[in-house]
Amino acid sequence: MGWKAISKSNLRRSGIFLLFWWVSCAWGALATDEYEIKAALLFKLSKFVTWPGASSISEPMTLCVYGKSPFGSALQQLQRRVASKLPTEIRYFSTLDPELDQCHMLFISQAAASHVRRVVVAVSHSPVLTVSDIQQFADSGGMVEFSTQGQRIRFRINLQASKNADIRLASPLLELATIVSGASS
Repeated sequence: MGWKAISKSNLRRSGIFLLFWWVSCAWGALATDEYEIKAALLFKLSKFVTWPGASSISEPMTLCVYGKSPFGSALQQLQRRVASKLPTEIRYFSTLDPELDQCHMLFISQAAASHVRRVVVAVSHSPVLTVSDIQQFADSGGMVEFSTQGQRIRFRINLQASKNADIRLASPLLELATIVSGASS
């Protein structure tokens, strides 16, 4: 009788442990998949953006990430895959750096949410497309916000912020987006 009680108790603990392990693995896989999709969207987004002087740009597109990168190896994997079509340099920043204004696209991670306004202001007079998945990013002066609704990733775009930076967004992108008016520097 004691053996059965111990066995059931251990079995119950093991079952609970396996359940938590499975949920955490499933959650981690969802998060990874989400950021793999967002990494692909960043690369695709560049096809719908025209930067000032784009016809004379011969250097690779510079994609920057500010704050702790949520992408894992997804950006590097995509960079290798699209290198022949779109030469891309990926740079990472953890502090406000004068070189931020040399980025073509700047993704601001959720880990840097408390710095978002300062970062947006720092690059607001440069042709840097600011992108984030921080809630209300576009309303706060950012240009492109990835917003997740259910299983879909949607775009929220602050058109005035992109116009202020002399960045043109193509109409097919704008047709897919929700246009917001928010703070723009």
